[in-house]
Amino acid sequence: MGSETLSTRERIDALSTYITPRRLQRIREVAASRTRRIAVVLEDIDNPFNATAVTRTAEGLGIQDVHIIENEHRFALHEGVTLGAAKWLSMHRYAQRDGDNTAVCLDRLARNGFRLVATSPHLDGYTADTLPIDQPVALVFGYEKTGISQAAAERCTTKLRLPMYGFVESFNITVSAGMALSRLRERVRTECDGGGVIDPGLQEELTLQWILASIPRRVRDALPEGLVGRVQPGR
Repeated sequence: MGSETLSTRERIDALSTYITPRRLQRIREVAASRTRRIAVVLEDIDNPFNATAVTRTAEGLGIQDVHIIENEHRFALHEGVTLGAAKWLSMHRYAQRDGDNTAVCLDRLARNGFRLVATSPHLDGYTADTLPIDQPVALVFGYEKTGISQAAAERCTTKLRLPMYGFVESFNITVSAGMALSRLRERVRTECDGGGVIDPGLQEELTLQWILASIPRRVRDALPEGLVGRVQPGR
């Protein structure tokens, strides 16, 4: 039986028998809170702990999309920190050996209507309270030692300033991401139509994907192709 013969709803109904009602309820609650009004972009992050911490923060705040740019450094997660957070996200990776992965990623986001935003210590940037959110925003974080690349800087015409009152000149990427994303997510929830959450159709796709992710692999591998299929929300 091919997966095209079953609707998303039918697959959810069939697969939900393999998880507890409580788990299904939690999946639906989380899916109903997911947003694509904010995207996280990680460019050449070298430290697995930092990459993992930012990814986990995004998931915890209900931000669905994380874009991974790999030009100079391979992206890796620290399993002891992520605690499985990545499997609930849409991870978009740009890792072609030839070409500028930064340009490919950011140009794609711009075409999809995102405002490209880089964090900056400069006083002329927006704060998380004043950044315009009339369109989706993609927050770009760069290599821990040097920041975002020139290619990214040229495309991020909007700067987000994180106020500082001490002697240090910048925050660690994990702190910067936590501060900025938390405030922006709350603003999207309160200022955007419908709380900025994804549409019901995508909620159903995520529900199906997360049910599959919740079923033990040995059980999932034994399921008919028509039930498992492939689900890639937002691709």
